[in-house]
Amino acid sequence: MKKKIAICLSGHLHYSLLSGERNKILNENKKDKNYTQKQEERFDQEDPIHGYKNLLNKFKNYEIDFYIHSWSKRAEDRILSTYNPKNFLIEDQINFEANIKKYSFPISEEETLEKKNLNSNFHSYYLLLEARKKEKKEYSYNDLKKEMEVEIYRTSSRYYSLKKSIKLLLENVKKEKIDYDFFVITRFGNDKYFYWKPKIENMNKNSIYVEGRTGRIDEKLAVNDGWFICGKNNISLFETLYDLKEEYSIRAPFAFKQHFDKHHADVVLIEKKFNQKNILKRFLDKIRNL
Repeated sequence: MKKKIAICLSGHLHYSLLSGERNKILNENKKDKNYTQKQEERFDQEDPIHGYKNLLNKFKNYEIDFYIHSWSKRAEDRILSTYNPKNFLIEDQINFEANIKKYSFPISEEETLEKKNLNSNFHSYYLLLEARKKEKKEYSYNDLKKEMEVEIYRTSSRYYSLKKSIKLLLENVKKEKIDYDFFVITRFGNDKYFYWKPKIENMNKNSIYVEGRTGRIDEKLAVNDGWFICGKNNISLFETLYDLKEEYSIRAPFAFKQHFDKHHADVVLIEKKFNQKNILKRFLDKIRNL
């Protein structure tokens, strides 16, 4: 009998440019004082078929069901015809508040430097500040603050959508009394970063599997957040991140790690595997959008 897998997808369709690259373009437009999702409409979104095919190939030996919450209302027909989800909600984007005062965010560059080794949130901002300064010497604390205000909106939107997709899943599990062996949490552009091919029969249902950041300066502070696999004991953990988000770093890879640590989750780190074809495609996309 085949193992049963539930796959939860959430958020917008995948953008051709990563969020950091989109931030740079948005920050250059000084007319836009306050970020709104409408500003992202200038960026291309990709067809959902690519992520769908990647997941089908990855889990072809298992019985799979899809659960979807998305903000990509204009692409609703494409999403539904591609995935044929068990349960779904596709709605207009909610305008989330981006109040940085609700988060543990430094009040100055000096405080960032002073407390970077004492506060894991501050350390996450320090690392980004240093990385941005290497790219652009003029990058300042105010630029960091503006970028993180945009990120608050995005992560609020993302975590809310994630919460809704888990809720849709759990509602259907209760209604139809389905017993899934494992749950996969990912996004529509998973073909760009979900390279690992799991062998479900060899995995521990009490663990959370996630891609680590081996070799990076933040490898002990963060995890890659493109995909997660867990059993039923941990699925509700992903539903609660939205409500606790202000306790964590604004940066999602750090927030997920902090969330897992707070709840003493057993996390299994998977070494990142690169796909040369997708690295080339991402580079060409970046050139086209310059």
